[in-house]
Amino acid sequence: MGGSNEEYEVNHQTYCGSMERWIFKPHDGGFIDGVYRILNTKWDKLFINYHDAVVKAANDEDLWVIRRVEGNTYTLQSRRTGRYLIAHGDRTVSTEEGEDASGSHWLVTEHADGIFCFQSTDVNQWLRVRNSGDDYHIELNEIRRCGEWARWTLDRVNNPGDVFEGSYIISNNKQQRYLSNTLGDEVVGDEYAHIWKVTRESENVFSLQAETTANYLRCGS
Repeated sequence: MGGSNEEYEVNHQTYCGSMERWIFKPHDGGFIDGVYRILNTKWDKLFINYHDAVVKAANDEDLWVIRRVEGNTYTLQSRRTGRYLIAHGDRTVSTEEGEDASGSHWLVTEHADGIFCFQSTDVNQWLRVRNSGDDYHIELNEIRRCGEWARWTLDRVNNPGDVFEGSYIISNNKQQRYLSNTLGDEVVGDEYAHIWKVTRESENVFSLQAETTANYLRCGS
């Protein structure tokens, strides 16, 4: 991107400089989809899908794909097993295959700066860790609030292929201007935010469509 109010351009340098870097944010200001390492703040244990349907908190490694369903409601899918986190009415938690299973939707809210809570939309209870000796059990809490055991930090893992469909506001890292197409085929940096729809077309290939004009971002005439 060039200077303020200039059109976007393709550079001829052989590296990605500060003007060629972009920031994607959900257009509604919500939590961004991605792949995360999830850590319980009370017990300093990672949330893992140990095997099959069993979930636990441990000093072990698992990553979770967090995808938006609608609003601030998401699904959580284990990278280790490919299974989805499920809440049950008896306060237990497990994983199942298939993102549409009953109990698979979670409300993700920020309790404090960088600390999040996961509330089941089916049973209205929060995901937490309970300590029993050397064991750390994953369960839903009895009280209807996000208590100390139910707070988590999310460490985003930025793998190159982890791009998700959705509606985004795209800003330039250097110029603090927003990618904009409001008239014809003109693409500029605007002081006002504009929404772009990101759609997966094939493996790791995406299209960008301006909501204002319905035009697609393209290279060439």
